[in-house]
Amino acid sequence: MRIIKFVLLLPFLFSLVTSGSGQHLGAATDNYVTTQKVIYNPASIADPKPFADFRIFGVSQLLQNTYVYFPRADFSSDPLDNYDPNKKYNLYSETDVYALAFTRAIKNRAFGINIRIRNHIIGRRVPASVAKFGFEGLSYEPLRDQQFDEKRFMVKTMGWGELGLSYAQIVQKRGNAIFTAGGTLKILNGFSNVAFIGRDFNYSTDTSDLEMAKYTGKLVLTVPGANKGWGTGLDLGVEYKRMLRDDNAYHIPHHIKGHCLVKDYKYKIGVSMIDLGFINFKKTTANYKFDGDSINLIDYVSSPPSGISDIERKLDDAIANSGADVEKKDRSFSTLPLSFIFQGDYNFENHFYLNAQLLLGIQQYNFAGAERMTTFTLTPRYELKKLTFAMPISVYRYGKPGVGFYARLWWLSVGMNNFIPLAFKRDLYNVDVYASINIPLFHSRPCKGYESHKGDYCPKPKLKIFNFGHKKGSKSKGKTKKSQDRKKIIRVRRKHNKR
Repeated sequence: MRIIKFVLLLPFLFSLVTSGSGQHLGAATDNYVTTQKVIYNPASIADPKPFADFRIFGVSQLLQNTYVYFPRADFSSDPLDNYDPNKKYNLYSETDVYALAFTRAIKNRAFGINIRIRNHIIGRRVPASVAKFGFEGLSYEPLRDQQFDEKRFMVKTMGWGELGLSYAQIVQKRGNAIFTAGGTLKILNGFSNVAFIGRDFNYSTDTSDLEMAKYTGKLVLTVPGANKGWGTGLDLGVEYKRMLRDDNAYHIPHHIKGHCLVKDYKYKIGVSMIDLGFINFKKTTANYKFDGDSINLIDYVSSPPSGISDIERKLDDAIANSGADVEKKDRSFSTLPLSFIFQGDYNFENHFYLNAQLLLGIQQYNFAGAERMTTFTLTPRYELKKLTFAMPISVYRYGKPGVGFYARLWWLSVGMNNFIPLAFKRDLYNVDVYASINIPLFHSRPCKGYESHKGDYCPKPKLKIFNFGHKKGSKSKGKTKKSQDRKKIIRVRRKHNKR
């Protein structure tokens, strides 16, 4: 059971060391950070505000729980637990380390590559006794020699590397409406996988042993390391934008044919499905299925296991000694944290926007793997090309509501989802911070030249009421204003073609 304590405290410790938010509620709304927006809706990179976006590095951590807390947000003190024998507790952690990524618009299409390392931890309806043993250890004396009968709960964690290949395009544009669609294909490499799914868990401890009098459920153990399994994933999304102008039938983003215009919207609505997929863990994996089995783990309390391999060895010995008919496989089909996202964004036309997002995490009780926590977020923001500030207001399924901030100054983005406990010295149950370095390219190279010589590409005609001195069809001798303009346009176009 020390693995439960490890699972409970690891994300907390990681967040304090890396200072990095898993669900970047501010960055996900920023129109100038498309390498982040594509994670939540692949369709968002079609018709983007920046021509391209390069991410150099990023790190993040989100932790929500209802059991462990720092009193008055004092990190110098030891964390405390909120133990109540009649309560059930929940835990959610999402960790991301972002490597290189980029997105790029090509006329009506867009492409992207995204590399990151991810780890998810979820605990649903964890009984008070399991949470207490996880926090204090199995040798916790006040709960010793008591029989606990716990029903339907889970603790799962999975870590993996991910390479995402994204494509999106404008599928329809007419009048004041633009409709986009996109998808991301993911190649996955599994690193770690632990799952304890209990439908019926009757157990007790003494000074040396852990006795499971009756256990129905599943236990999956994978020794951490690279290349433990491979899998695939898929994201799909659509987005509808009601534009401020109704001349979008021939709009081509970031292209001279579209006059290099970056058009804004009055509002947009997006729907996406993310993380549909699985990883098939095959190496150093043990997948146990219990059906009302009883086993006695000798010396499990007095001599706790030192790691995943030691847990597996002790379990195999206990199963063999008890003669229980436990099904064991050497692989695990583990699912990604499947989620649906519904998002709306409204433009007040003065650089202020209001975004509403519902992230609906799907429970996958019968599978090992990862899950997301359901979250609703309302985010007002002020957005410019090189500056954005947002204040996400979030309501979580697990944990208390939070008020955070997000700020981007050109290439640097930082934020957190809840600063209230830190600012007002309240008990801290949640830790969530985020930082990344992105380099946006606002215009393509042809459009940079176009912006510099826009008047030369499109000279304004002069109104002439009378035309003295030139007969129709006669050739002008010498240099006239019209011939000079023509030659100037030719020079600019030649210069542009050389680029």
